[in-house]
Parts: sequence; structure tokens; C-alpha cells
Amino acid sequence: MNRTIEKELSPRQKKSLETRKRIFDATYQLVNQYGDAYTVQDVCHLASVSVGSFYHFYKSKEEVTSDLYLFFDTHMEKELLMMPEEPAARLKSITSEMMRYSLEWGLPFLRLSCAQTSGEKEINLVHERSVSFQELVLTLKSGIEQGVFDCPRGEEYYARYLITIFRGTLHWWTVQHGNFDGVERMERYTEDFLKIITK
Repeated sequence: MNRTIEKELSPRQKKSLETRKRIFDATYQLVNQYGDAYTVQDVCHLASVSVGSFYHFYKSKEEVTSDLYLFFDTHMEKELLMMPEEPAARLKSITSEMMRYSLEWGLPFLRLSCAQTSGEKEINLVHERSVSFQELVLTLKSGIEQGVFDCPRGEEYYARYLITIFRGTLHWWTVQHGNFDGVERMERYTEDFLKIITK
């Protein structure tokens, strides 16, 4: 069952998204190759866009990394189609894939992205309008309706709880220089979470 909604984009929106994706991909490549030692001009050259186009979308080279959530959503929409429908198995699949895909971006890029998504700005990989958050809510609700889960504070509260675990694990992975298996850790935490809510 596909519970995600296809977003219809106008030609102008598609072109804007394509430009942002080129800038994003160039930034990703430069960050993982050079750390912070690159310029906006380097990004523009690699992405084949003008400096004016860059500043139309972003205030700084660092801000580009906050767009990771856009491509995270697109990736998760596709992956959700292949995940099991049984609520517990689906929750495990969602959280594992969220972590696996995040770690795929590499330590330097994730460090920069985490720095850009904290504090006042709070643009997160998994915010409350994201595909992943909404799917966690729907999966928890399905489990409640099937009599599998007990979520007395409501499905959104428990979805936020899982997201907090995900963010904390991802942040700790970057602080620890990626020296533990983030996916395995997230799987263990999800198993512990399921023990709390499963009837």
C-alpha cells in the first residue's frame, strides 16, 4: 500500500529543484574531498551554475547542506514502497533505512549538515512534515488500530520519540568520528522502543 503523495511540480519548480540538486551534489563532493576548504565559486564551477543562481537559493556555502532533507524525502518515498506492511517490521525498516541512507553521505558532509540543522534554524532530515515522520505516524496508527501497539500519548508523540532517537544516534555517530555501526545501533534502539509499545 502506497501511502505517500506524489507531488506535482510546475516546470519552473522542476528547474529550480534540478539547479539546487546540482549545487547540492557539487557541495557534497567538495566537502567530502576538501572539508571546509572550498569556495562558492568552486561549487558553481563544479555545478555549472552562475554565482547569482547560487545566491538565489542559498546565503552561504554551508547552508547548502540543509537541503539534504529534500533528497532524503525523495529517497524515503521510493524505499517505503518496498517495506513490509506489518507495523513492527515496517517501523524497523523505516528507522534502519533512515540511518543507513544518512550515513551513506559520509562523515565530513554529515558533520557540516548537523551543524547547519541545529539551533534556531532547525531544518532537520526528519521534520514533522517529512515523509519519514508522516510514515512513522501512519505506521504507529496502523499498529494501534490492529491492536498491536499501545500508544497512550498518541502516535505523533511516539513518532517524535523515535525521531529523537534517530537524531541523537546520528549526531553521536558524527561526534564519535563514525567509529560505531550507526545502523546496528538504531536497530537495537528501535527494538527497545518496540518492547515499550507492543501489547
